[in-house]
Amino acid sequence: MFCERCGNRLDPATNKCFNCGFVLAEETPTDNPTQIQQPVMQVPPQPQTPPMPQYTPPMQAQPPQKPKKGSNKAVLWLIIILLILALLGAGVYAVYQMDIIEGFGPSASYGYDDDDDDDNDKDDEKDDTEKDDKDDKDDKDGKDSKSGKSSAAKNSNDDIELEKELNEYISDNFAERTDVTVCVIDNKTGEIYKSRGANKQYVAWGFYLPIYLALDAEYPNDYADTKADIMSSNIALCNTAANNGIDYLGGLDSLNEVISDNFKVKKTSFGRKFGASSIYGDNYTSAEDAAKLLKELDDKGKHDLLQYNIAAQGINYSKDLSVYAHTGTDNANVKSTYNVFAIAKGTKADFSIAIMTVNQTNAVQTVSDILEIAEDELS
Repeated sequence: MFCERCGNRLDPATNKCFNCGFVLAEETPTDNPTQIQQPVMQVPPQPQTPPMPQYTPPMQAQPPQKPKKGSNKAVLWLIIILLILALLGAGVYAVYQMDIIEGFGPSASYGYDDDDDDDNDKDDEKDDTEKDDKDDKDDKDGKDSKSGKSSAAKNSNDDIELEKELNEYISDNFAERTDVTVCVIDNKTGEIYKSRGANKQYVAWGFYLPIYLALDAEYPNDYADTKADIMSSNIALCNTAANNGIDYLGGLDSLNEVISDNFKVKKTSFGRKFGASSIYGDNYTSAEDAAKLLKELDDKGKHDLLQYNIAAQGINYSKDLSVYAHTGTDNANVKSTYNVFAIAKGTKADFSIAIMTVNQTNAVQTVSDILEIAEDELS
């Protein structure tokens, strides 16, 4: 056999070429005798190419972030709001300090209207006054203005001399007839005498009596010391006791409910405690309501609980009268608004009287004149 590579003779035993050393592979029998085994070419291994390193771009440093403008504005607004709240709180406290003692310091309103400077309210006042006049006329005719039924406590005489005297005095001496209103009740007969506007609301300066009566109605056998202090002539003591009484009754709403249910008064309501600011509410009554509540006190035989010395305040009345009173004013020195709630007892006259005034230059003289008129006509 010959070498397939160089053509020289092969060693027959090993099939190895003597010349080039090629070794002839032995033939492998196959199913197909015609198939010739092809020589396998040996491919030398190729050198491995090392992988190329991947390029990674360097990290860029992030610039420092500036604070958002919106957050600065929010902080600024928060500071402004807190400053405004602090100023408001200081203002409320200052007003509170001005009203520490009931009857001293400014009031938001002197009574019958919430805003007397508004022209529309003046028209409303005129309408209310006309309604009051109609109510007064119905009272004189012996009828209740709403029910039309007869009332035992009303006068049937159209020419009630006391009412005529009161209205003439007010008309002659005051530009506005609502600057002074009066209601008188004869404690002997229960007859009621009213000036024009006696049903109109006024700020109830110095009117502690409703709290006493309400507390006594709900707790007749309790809180004796508080009741006595409510009617004291010491204003600071009255304020504290009255406020305690309001708490015992369950608050202002409960107080108003007790007053309305027990004494059938329509124009008396309490919107604040004594000594508190009147910014959010005030205490109101009418001359007629006040006189009715005074009559309630007299019926209990406790008129002597009214302990103010009105003679020391400059008010004059006859020596035949003993006058038991509470008074209230918006300013102790000026007395431009001055209320007197009194029970007067004499040998001939015995009456409860409420006198409510605003815009006064000489309120004590006005009260003195009205007491004299009432005594003369009821004696």
